[in-house]
Amino acid sequence: EQASGNGFQVATDFASAFPETVIVALTNGQLDMISRVRAAQAGCSGLLTFDATAAELYAFLDDEYDFLHAPISVLVVDDSPTDGFSTCRHLKKAGFEAKHIESPYELLDACQRKKPDIIVCDYWMPQCHGPGAVRALRMDLDRRYASLPIIYLSSEKSKDRQLDAMARGADEFLTKPVDPDYLARTIQNRVL
Repeated sequence: EQASGNGFQVATDFASAFPETVIVALTNGQLDMISRVRAAQAGCSGLLTFDATAAELYAFLDDEYDFLHAPISVLVVDDSPTDGFSTCRHLKKAGFEAKHIESPYELLDACQRKKPDIIVCDYWMPQCHGPGAVRALRMDLDRRYASLPIIYLSSEKSKDRQLDAMARGADEFLTKPVDPDYLARTIQNRVL
């Protein structure tokens, strides 16, 4: 017990000194929730038992590296070419992959081709409002897009409409104009 407590302290100190480092804690105990919480509080990305094989450790680190270093793919749905271009430009500057489509009717095809990690969608579009497009996307029989994060980015100021839109399948509602850094951090928080 004392060794494991010291191990978590070492992990905490290491995470403070090197915040970009992936730390995996090894334990001879169980992988129960208490141990997981202690590892998470210490800054660990993973918790494995001492009897984990080298292949299991490598697979975990490989997956973690891919997860942390793969660029986030964003699909921007906005009927305004100017707003869509501007949003994509800001996202690309922040290190994201970003693609813009103008019509919500292109949404399913674009998701199948691009496989985005997240969608940033305008609320008011002349052909189909955002909530209709989001509901239509989420009604896939295999539920492939049921948990795909969706953020509305719109000039809509009504809090009731914003809450209604989120109740119908969106994860966040940001109002234009939005600070590009705030948008980037919101996307990161939703994807990672």
